[in-house]
Amino acid sequence: MQDDTLRIDRSAKTLRTLALERMREAIMDFHFQPGERLVERPLCDQLGVSRSVVREVLRQLEAEGLVQMIPGHGPAVAKPDIGRTDEIYELRALLEGIAARACAQSATNGQLAVLEHALGELFEAWASGKPPAVMRATT
Repeated sequence: MQDDTLRIDRSAKTLRTLALERMREAIMDFHFQPGERLVERPLCDQLGVSRSVVREVLRQLEAEGLVQMIPGHGPAVAKPDIGRTDEIYELRALLEGIAARACAQSATNGQLAVLEHALGELFEAWASGKPPAVMRATT
């Protein structure tokens, strides 16, 4: 007989994942302003995590384009780049079209219900006129 008392719950979020979600949300809610420096020590204190976790989170946010590394100054909240944004949305439109077609061909009723709910939340967020709400709804 197998003893499952020591089994790790793989569905639980890691401290890194929780810190990443909190930082991403803080940036999208403008808790940190575009161009604002992100200093590790205060972030450690605010998030209640170690410096290594903060560094990993900042690297991930940099990969996502939410943080930029400024030579000689360290990480800062990325400032919007309209040219890059246009490129991203053009590429995204192509990829989302392909994904939508694949979904339409194979989605279950349960998946369609989840998508319908998400679309309703997106319309509500758009109607609110609050960009952070729209960004959250699109995730």
